[in-house]
Amino acid sequence: MNDLTETTGPLASFQNKVAKKLRKDIGDMLPDGALAELVQRAVEDQFFNERVVDRGGFNGREIIPSWFVSEVAKIAEPVIKKHVEKYVADNEATIRKAVDQYLTDANLTLVAIAALQDATRADFIAAMDGIARQLSMPR
Repeated sequence: MNDLTETTGPLASFQNKVAKKLRKDIGDMLPDGALAELVQRAVEDQFFNERVVDRGGFNGREIIPSWFVSEVAKIAEPVIKKHVEKYVADNEATIRKAVDQYLTDANLTLVAIAALQDATRADFIAAMDGIARQLSMPR
């Protein structure tokens, strides 16, 4: 959990504004300390804690980043993409050489074997399903 006990700065200012709004809305029902703690907890929960989303189904709960991390990632994505595109463009010859080196005869053989295994895996599963159906059919 993040420590949001900041007493100065933008976060503290935001928390104080929320506390003033709540104080105005609910009057003097809560002591100042309790209200400040509630505001701090709400800000932390809403903006800085990871979130759990229920996607349904078996084990359908997913933990996603906090709102703050998600927003930073959205804003940073175009900047990062630009840098990656520049790197690829600036290093195209090096990348081509690495790809060429990877695609040697030995590696092509490994790629071909992997593709063959993948293709035969589906055939094997289909054949086993057929056998299982035949075994489960009443005679």
